[in-house]
Amino acid sequence: MAIEGHASEESLVSERDVDRVENGISQGKSRDAVFPALTQISTEFSGEGPTLTVRFDKKGPPVKFADDASDAAAIREVDLQKKFHWSATELARKLNISPPKALALRQHLGIDKDPKCFYVFVMGAQKHPRFSDNALKQMRDSIKSLNMDDVWDAHKPIGRGKSPRHCPVEGCAQA
Repeated sequence: MAIEGHASEESLVSERDVDRVENGISQGKSRDAVFPALTQISTEFSGEGPTLTVRFDKKGPPVKFADDASDAAAIREVDLQKKFHWSATELARKLNISPPKALALRQHLGIDKDPKCFYVFVMGAQKHPRFSDNALKQMRDSIKSLNMDDVWDAHKPIGRGKSPRHCPVEGCAQA
């Protein structure tokens, strides 16, 4: 009913519509008979479990883009390459720190484990880790309040056979 309500600009879902749908379902009517405004929409479902992919064809009503925080019947995420456009080297350059120190900061903040900050594009046998603007913002904000020397000491490479260090800096994601 939410999609049917968006199919036409003048359309409002009323109690009468709820009764109409309830009666149609209880009488065993087809989807087209119960939801006549949705006859132009076709869907394709794939996947199992919690992942569900829905594809709308071009004959249906326009789709409104919504962010994760809004109440919407459907949310469509557009281009992941536009969202995750920073490489590790570009992040370090943007923050004016060396790539190893940027890695230490990412480990401290848990950036590489946060799906809103980090994504790996797989193209054949190649893997391209990329970062979002969320990662840049978190790293930039944390540099202002953290002692980078302490973060570096706790997360710098330790060499083979040595046990990992414990990070004494407050708020470490690896703690």
